[in-house]
Amino acid sequence: MKQINTVTGPISPRDLGVTLMHEHLVIGFPGWEANTMVPRQSREEMVAVCVDRIGQLQDRGVKSMLDPCPNDIGRDVELAAEVASKTGFQIICATGLYHEHMGGSGYWDFRGTFGKGAAEIAELFITELTKGVGDTGIKAGIIKVASTEGRITDYERTVLEAAAMASIETGAPINTHTDGGTMGDEQQRILTNLGVPANRIIIGHSCGTTDTAYHMKIAGGGSYLGFDRFGLDPITPDSQRIDALVVSPACKQ
Repeated sequence: MKQINTVTGPISPRDLGVTLMHEHLVIGFPGWEANTMVPRQSREEMVAVCVDRIGQLQDRGVKSMLDPCPNDIGRDVELAAEVASKTGFQIICATGLYHEHMGGSGYWDFRGTFGKGAAEIAELFITELTKGVGDTGIKAGIIKVASTEGRITDYERTVLEAAAMASIETGAPINTHTDGGTMGDEQQRILTNLGVPANRIIIGHSCGTTDTAYHMKIAGGGSYLGFDRFGLDPITPDSQRIDALVVSPACKQ
């Protein structure tokens, strides 16, 4: 890609600077609005929190971040644009869909009964990458897909097929979500078999496992590994993530 879409307009890759590759401003899993017992933050409060945290990042020399929040778990591109405008921070948003058991699969399963399937989802991704999200004019810069721990469901495979179509059409990279450090190699196999160049794929949350053979299989296949959950997952302590990263033969070369 000659230029990268951010929520405030396109930039050259050389202008990215230090970039965090997997962070989220806001997330809202489907059904959150049904829980009326949870206090609601105002939009102003959410923006203020985001501006504060990004200020801390800027103090440490970070210039950009990728927010690969998919469409169906609370993505808010206008909030991202407001935060970016207030801070001068570069934010790249995603187009995409989450995995079946925690995303908005019910809607797309219903749409699929009309026979459009992956092609309709691909059309959505392509439109958001090239024209913008809804009527906002804000263009996504990356495609987000996801899979369930230990398997890829038929629905998730359909989304992967749509992502491949959109990536081939637009040149946009694909960032994946994996659970428990599983299925990244299968995501890679499906996407590359559909024609996506391996170096256009980031297998997210690869640090969910310390299995070096798994990591090297993906890296050897030409894709990037996302070690992006430091401080978040008590199942895999950060010390083990670091060990898995530094013992990799790829890191020693």
